[in-house]
Amino acid sequence: MKQTLYLNDTCYDMSNKSDLASIGKVKLIIGNFSNKITKLIESYKSRHAEKYQLNLTSEHAYQKLGG
Repeated sequence: MKQTLYLNDTCYDMSNKSDLASIGKVKLIIGNFSNKITKLIESYKSRHAEKYQLNLTSEHAYQKLGG
């Protein structure tokens, strides 16, 4: 039984080593892209949290000063 994978209108033969290598490269690219997106999101979250914490601190200090 022939196993095939269709990806972006391209047919890959699962028994063909060069096709399997191509699929591996695609998976690697997708994995790397996913990791970059995750890192960007985490970076944004950490920067946003710092700003939020600073805003809370300054607001709290302002209220303490009677503003």
